[in-house]
Order: sequence, then C-alpha cells, then structure tokens
Amino acid sequence: GDGSSGDPRRRYALALRVFAQNGTSPAKRAFVGQLQERYPQVASFAAAWDIPIRSWQEILDNPPQLPDRLSTATQEDLYRFSARFAEAYYRTVAQTLHEEDPLHLYLGSRFAAQTPESLAACAKWCDVMSFNIYAIELGPALADRLGAIDRPVLIGEFNFSSSEDGPFGPGLVDVGPPAARGPAYAAYVAAAASNPKVVGLHWFQYLDEPATGRLLDGENSPFGLVSVTDRPYFDMIRIVRRSNLGVLPLRYGLGS
Repeated sequence: GDGSSGDPRRRYALALRVFAQNGTSPAKRAFVGQLQERYPQVASFAAAWDIPIRSWQEILDNPPQLPDRLSTATQEDLYRFSARFAEAYYRTVAQTLHEEDPLHLYLGSRFAAQTPESLAACAKWCDVMSFNIYAIELGPALADRLGAIDRPVLIGEFNFSSSEDGPFGPGLVDVGPPAARGPAYAAYVAAAASNPKVVGLHWFQYLDEPATGRLLDGENSPFGLVSVTDRPYFDMIRIVRRSNLGVLPLRYGLGS
C-alpha cells in the first residue's frame, strides 16, 4: 500500500486484494474472521460497507464488488486488517530467522512505498529498517520515512541522473547537467554519514540502463558510474571515491 496516497484503494491495496480473493486464501479467511468479531450480524457489516450480501459464506465464495466510494467503516476495517497482516508477517519471519540463524540481522523490507502500520510492525520485529530513498536532500526525506521510529536504517537505493547525457529516461532524481551528479552524491553521502541512524547506503546502479529500456518496465535512465559502452564517468567516480573515503574519519576516526 501507498501510505502517502489520498486514494484509499491505493492506501489499502494489500487488504483490498485479500478481500477480493475467495475462501481458499488463508488471509481471506482471517480477514473475514476479524470482520465477524467486529460485526456479530452480517447485516450490520453489509450496512457499514454498503454492499449487498446476506451471509458470511457469500463473502468467502463470491466476494462482492465494493462501491466506488469506500465508507469510513470500510477504511477502518481495511486499516485493522493491514496492521494485523503486517504484524503477522514480520513476527513470523523474524522468529523463524532468529531461530534458524541467531547471529545475523533481519533487515526488514526494502520499503519503496510504505504505510504507518507496516512501518510500526517492521520496527517492532526487525533489527534494521530498509528504505529506498530517492531525494535530492536526504535529511527531510529520511525524517518523513521514519517519523517517530528510532531504529537503525539501511538505504537500499539512491541515485542521481542527468537528462543531458546517456539514455533517454530522466530518472527519479534528475539533477540536470552531468557535472551536478557528483556534488549531489557527495552531499547525500555526507548527510547519511552524519546521521547516527544510518548504517549503510547502496547506489543504484553500476551501469546506465539500456537506451531501449530494461525488460522489466522499459526504464532507461542514465544513473550509472559507467555508460552502456563501458565508458566510466571519471568526474563522477572521483567524487564518489573521495566521498566514500571521507566517511571513514567521520564515522570511524580513520585517516583518509
């Protein structure tokens, strides 16, 4: 789900997909059981959700189509199930991993989109919170992702692209001229290194994407350290190297 969206169908996408399934889905059965706890009579549920159903079995066998406008009660129930789903997911994975491999950390989900309930459950059960943070300034973007959560953070993806060089896609953070990419990288890494919550960050990616687009979705952005013809962006690489070495004295007291 996308917690930043004002559209409840995007906000509660996971719960809505579960509701649309039939009774062969364990998640759907759990959802219906949660609804039965709140609405002892199916008629009260039908009225709250504004759907024409006469039995709980009908919901399991043939899920009804929801109205275009989701009621307040519907959204509250979608939230409650989303929170329950997130809690069960992170608890199950964390307990299993720590039982089988107690000496390694659970890095959670690499959040791109996120919801408050998924963040809360992840923070409760995971050792590290992981985010993709595409932004020209890390500080405000990281604060927006975390809110009041106080957990270590691993940045799974970030980059800066230039629409004036390389393939045609502008990328998520287009800084304009190629010469601006290096300084943007340096500022981002310095902000990460100065934030005690950040334990690491990953540049995406080594190589520019193909001019004809990657197979997944046609994305063709120039955010590599090397072009598609294996031409290193030396000005960028020099700043990357200098910035990375500059983290050592800041974080670890080591000479550069």
